[in-house]
Amino acid sequence: SVVFSIAFHSLDQLLNDTATWHNFVAGISTDILAALAGVAVTYAATSLWVLASGTAMLAIGPMIIVVAAGAFTAAMLFDFFNDRKLANRVAALLKQAEARFNANGDQFQSQARRLLNYAEEDPQGFMARLFGLPYIKL
Repeated sequence: SVVFSIAFHSLDQLLNDTATWHNFVAGISTDILAALAGVAVTYAATSLWVLASGTAMLAIGPMIIVVAAGAFTAAMLFDFFNDRKLANRVAALLKQAEARFNANGDQFQSQARRLLNYAEEDPQGFMARLFGLPYIKL
């Protein structure tokens, strides 16, 4: 599922002129979320089947449960994600975060320069502050 998701979204990225990295990351993230939820539901259903029936030695029962629960979960999550346009919402949130980061880029750069200057002036003090260790400057 993850391999096909990455391949699909990579191809979509190449063919869609309006798609950005935000759409790529959001699409793969939601697909991985759906796959993990499907695995959890399938595992729970199979475990309940084996515990309830005690037929762990019969392979056909758990296999049918795995296929049925996986297909049902995938269909339900597909509808749920499409109805709420989850990938588009995640992409919009990523775009907002990038815009905020770019807007605060100058402030970030000045703080990074100040931190690097402090690291050059007093490397032991810098490491002590970084790791929260006590430091006595002699």
